[in-house]
Amino acid sequence: MKKSLAFLLALVLCLALLAGCGSKGAAGSAASASASASASASASAESVKLKIGYGIADSTTMGKAVQTWADKVSADTNGRVTFEIYPSGQLGTMTEIIEAVDLGQLDIALGDSSLMSETVPQLNLLSLPMLIKNYDGWKALVNSDIGDALKEQVAANTNINVLGWMFNGFREIISSKEIHSLADCKGIIIRSPEADIYIQTLQRLNFTPTALSFSEVYTALQTGVVQACETSYEQFISNSFYEEAKHMIESNHMAATMSILVNKDVWASISADDQKILTDDYNTVMTQCNEYVNSESQTFKDQLLNDYGCDVYNYTDAEQTELVSRFTDYWNQNAAKNGYEDLLKEAVALRG
Repeated sequence: MKKSLAFLLALVLCLALLAGCGSKGAAGSAASASASASASASASAESVKLKIGYGIADSTTMGKAVQTWADKVSADTNGRVTFEIYPSGQLGTMTEIIEAVDLGQLDIALGDSSLMSETVPQLNLLSLPMLIKNYDGWKALVNSDIGDALKEQVAANTNINVLGWMFNGFREIISSKEIHSLADCKGIIIRSPEADIYIQTLQRLNFTPTALSFSEVYTALQTGVVQACETSYEQFISNSFYEEAKHMIESNHMAATMSILVNKDVWASISADDQKILTDDYNTVMTQCNEYVNSESQTFKDQLLNDYGCDVYNYTDAEQTELVSRFTDYWNQNAAKNGYEDLLKEAVALRG
């Protein structure tokens, strides 16, 4: 009887010990899970400093928009995401800066879509000369399925994500030589960005294009290496090109489309919550910037005419008709060569 009681007591004790071990194991698992969740939360809230580079001055509307976006993101993430900004080509030419983002050597760039067209030829659509008539036409195009399709093409062909499209005005021409007709443009050497679409466009406008870094334009105008350049009215002022060239053509030959470009690996390292903040803040700031650029274009033009002694030439109706005819052929050729005929058809339909 005593042996039976002893056995039962031993059994009860073992069961109690096992229950205790089981309870301890469950608690251990819970603690482990809690620690894992805490580590995950800590990782998602980890601070990151992102480096941004671009080729234009930080005093321009685009430069100020980048700074505004960076400040807003830093505030909205409570300092988890901060930025180092390198404007005015400090990190290289505009093309080199975009390449650095693609290679993972730079986190973010403010880039011109046309300068990615060699790698993503479908982006030529955004820069096709004379295709986009006005700001409303630009907005309709980039906010349509076409704009989304182009973002997807960039992601598919590079290590870059496009946050969105930015309107940098229409490109105009300023020259040290007087221009009173399309014919007067013959023989004038004009600075061109490196992308082939610019060279093709300027040749059809009767100029002789030569590729040159944007940061070298003022000196090139001053020394006569080039006699003309093309960019927005604001850039004519912010870079003081009017000091060396007084004769403008309001050509509106190309809508300038820029974007914030983020290295994919850098983007993936940012928590989903902070990705949303970066994207939402971008949409807020850049929508305001786009509207401002459109509304201020006339202001910059008036300043050039009234304060800086420039004159402006507008193509005649006959010249406009001739140019649209020249460029319509170019649209079709470029789309056929680069495989975006369907997107071009949609864009032409939007154009009306």
